Amino acid sequence: MREIYHLHLLMTPFCVWSALWGGEEKGVSAIPRDKKEEQSELCRELKDYTCAGVRLWLEGIRSTPEEIANACCFGENRTYMRDYIRNDREEITDIAFDSIKEDI
Repeated sequence: MREIYHLHLLMTPFCVWSALWGGEEKGVSAIPRDKKEEQSELCRELKDYTCAGVRLWLEGIRSTPEEIANACCFGENRTYMRDYIRNDREEITDIAFDSIKEDI
């Protein structure tokens, strides 16, 4: 059940959340332009990897470029580390994104 819930939250567009919660009137502000650009750029990069046959993982769950880009760019108080997984020929086969705790 965790996986279904996880995917549902990440795949829900921000505009839907904003509309559900009343948008600007209830304190939900628009996404800053630089965050949108960062998310878009990361998504394009990850799509290139998937086109090359690389599998993507987010917290141990197979994920799409969109889900990972959303988590990395819009996840509150989380930082993600990439782990490049290679085969015997040193080719990248998987990229795992795991959240890390930052010491403040």
